[in-house]
Amino acid sequence: MDKEKEKELVKSYLYLNAVLPQLEEIIAYDAEARELTKGWNCTIQMHVPGGAGVRFVFKDGKCEAKLGAVSMPTISLRIPTPEAANKMIENTGTVIPMIWGFWNIGKLGKFMKLTKLMEKYLRPSEEDLKNKDFFEFHTRVKLMMAVYGMKAVGEHDTYVKGIVSKVPNGPMEIKVLPDGPVAHIVLDNGKFTVAKGPAADPMVVMEIKDIKLAYDMLNANVEFMEELGLCRIRLRGHVGMAESLAVVMERIGLYIS
Repeated sequence: MDKEKEKELVKSYLYLNAVLPQLEEIIAYDAEARELTKGWNCTIQMHVPGGAGVRFVFKDGKCEAKLGAVSMPTISLRIPTPEAANKMIENTGTVIPMIWGFWNIGKLGKFMKLTKLMEKYLRPSEEDLKNKDFFEFHTRVKLMMAVYGMKAVGEHDTYVKGIVSKVPNGPMEIKVLPDGPVAHIVLDNGKFTVAKGPAADPMVVMEIKDIKLAYDMLNANVEFMEELGLCRIRLRGHVGMAESLAVVMERIGLYIS
């Protein structure tokens, strides 16, 4: 695979498997999003055949994002190629996906409104960030996006796969002090499993001093190694594993911002 095709492939995994899954968080937080999905009991998915995919399971007023596609969702947007998926999400070209379940057009229209609503939280205004609750939620979403992004990059970026192949198997936990958010990844022979919440018996724990530092780290406003030296980021356990996976996280910025 040439470099340009690999770039498009990795980006599609980042958008579909790291960015869009955060809709789960936004629906739980945002009253407008909850109103749009009120009463839904269905599954809506977006996927590239043989590639990245995400499905949203709506049930009893809640939404759960799951990676991968299933054969019979309520609504499915089948996007032909990674390049088309990226154009669709970046709104840089006309893409017409194959739609299964077009008779549920009302839900589909509301779902597209939800994806537009995400922009408010992914690219917030300076005014919104002045609100403490909004700031903390935005940082939580960015952290979850970064952790899910490590899976996308770690499994599909050739350069990163070389780094990951030398990292020992096991869980790594990332925690913002004092009260979270917390997420973890489990590495198993080059494959990543990502989950919210603490890890069971982690090999290494990365502790970030506070939510402000987490925001700065996720937005590349500070240097990871410098913050380690200042003990504002602490590593407990297998330090080499955490340092290698930090490189994976930093690589996300080469694809999306």
